Amino acid sequence: MIHPDATRAVSSILDLTEAQADAKILRLLRQVADGSYVETIVREFESGDPIHADVYGIQDGDQGWYLKIYIEHGQVVVRSCHLPLRPLACRDGRVVDRAN
Repeated sequence: MIHPDATRAVSSILDLTEAQADAKILRLLRQVADGSYVETIVREFESGDPIHADVYGIQDGDQGWYLKIYIEHGQVVVRSCHLPLRPLACRDGRVVDRAN
């Protein structure tokens, strides 16, 4: 599942329709690998329950992307997808930034 905020962000960044943005997010999600892991962050749902989300740095051509994903009810949720706000140090030693 792709959170609407992620769709809107990618749509705005790349000037895409929502369907095109979702397709782009799915292509980025397929690039997630153990080496692209950056960190786990804890946030709260509206209910107050904690959620552990993993952040990944994805290099797509010369463009870097920040992906935040978590599992909810057995389903992968892409919560955030946007350009990195800071350089992302990945587990495999790569640093992903807005443009590499």
